[in-house]
Amino acid sequence: DILHAHYASSYGLIGALTGFHPFIISAWGSDVFTFPRAGFLNKLILKYNFRKADVILSTGQAMKSEINKYTSKEIFITPFGVDTELFKPMPRQKNEELIIGTIKRMEDTYGISYLIRAFKILTERYRMPMRLLLVGDGAQTETYKKLVRQLDLEQLVTFTGLIPHQEIVTFHNKLDIFAALSLSESFGVAVLEASSCEKPVVVTNVGGLPEVAINNHTGFIVQPANAEEAALALSKLVEDAQLRAELGSNGRKFVIENYQWSRSVEIMAGIYNNCSE
Repeated sequence: DILHAHYASSYGLIGALTGFHPFIISAWGSDVFTFPRAGFLNKLILKYNFRKADVILSTGQAMKSEINKYTSKEIFITPFGVDTELFKPMPRQKNEELIIGTIKRMEDTYGISYLIRAFKILTERYRMPMRLLLVGDGAQTETYKKLVRQLDLEQLVTFTGLIPHQEIVTFHNKLDIFAALSLSESFGVAVLEASSCEKPVVVTNVGGLPEVAINNHTGFIVQPANAEEAALALSKLVEDAQLRAELGSNGRKFVIENYQWSRSVEIMAGIYNNCSE
């Protein structure tokens, strides 16, 4: 009844070539931020796909602005939703260590090296027990492990490798502070998951991240590729447990009010119903 292509370049092209209608395209990130910049032909392909689409969807405002470079059609926002009944605060065992972490692929685009360097600054500034928890795998894992050794942080940094999806909420709840120091990010669903678990967040001012964090209310927004500024923001949270609790509580309220899973489903269902009428 409806053809819905998720990813505007590759699957979008296949969908466009079928000539099927109604045809929906959902952009996901690199398909509009990276693909069209690789060459003139790529840009033409993306424009063609959008021209053939009846409805074009984006998860956030930042990506919507990027899509508008290649089409004059109306773009509808369909945000990623968070199941707040799943992603919620869990009782924690008392832990002497303050745990800072991220749940991301170990790739350069997510600024992992800057997080490691910011953590090094914190260990030099504070004598309290701290740990950096890096959850996920990726092509740069060994590079980051080498950096950890160079900075003499081997005893303070934990790499989990790939974890089952159902364990993500458990790892969010192991953290005291969530950091996403990405150099590029189309949306930031992991930040919303952390906030839903009442974790204060530190994110960079790139892509869709400023949409999912409120500066000085759910966390702090810093400039990308700047370990010193990230360390300064993290320091505020390291020093103040009450501030961590306050920003974390604000974060969960923000997710419930704006990114509740059921609301996102309603938006998507509404678009499908309109297409089939």
